[in-house]
Amino acid sequence: MFIGHVADVDCVTFLPNCNYLATGGSDRTVRIWDAQSGTEVRCLKGLPTGVTAVAASGDGRTIAAGGENGEILLWDLRMERLLARLRAHTDLITSLDFSQPVNPSGRSHSTSSIPLLVSGSLDCTIRVWNAAVRPEDKTRVGRWG
Repeated sequence: MFIGHVADVDCVTFLPNCNYLATGGSDRTVRIWDAQSGTEVRCLKGLPTGVTAVAASGDGRTIAAGGENGEILLWDLRMERLLARLRAHTDLITSLDFSQPVNPSGRSHSTSSIPLLVSGSLDCTIRVWNAAVRPEDKTRVGRWG
């Protein structure tokens, strides 16, 4: 059993290639857990509203969390710092996912392609973000909706 959130847990994802998982909830936190022991490893704060979606990058270094206010926060787990705050949507974030880079030979997890973050929202839009640029240069690369 994982005990730490002080309100409902709304989203969960495994971090790739490790025994950690990330959860987000109405207490406005993202918590990183050791999946085998149930021990909380980190608690990430910064969203002014509840966390409604969470995703981990393919290398497991970056966590994205979307909130009820349409905002997305990106954290670097190794450096334990907030990388970017994206004003993404006009309504609640319903889903987030990182692309899995594929090089021309078809092998995944290559550094030869640009990692992307996609977000979906109750505002009826999907947005795609370049997840490889410096935090101060975060840009949207496309919008559908």
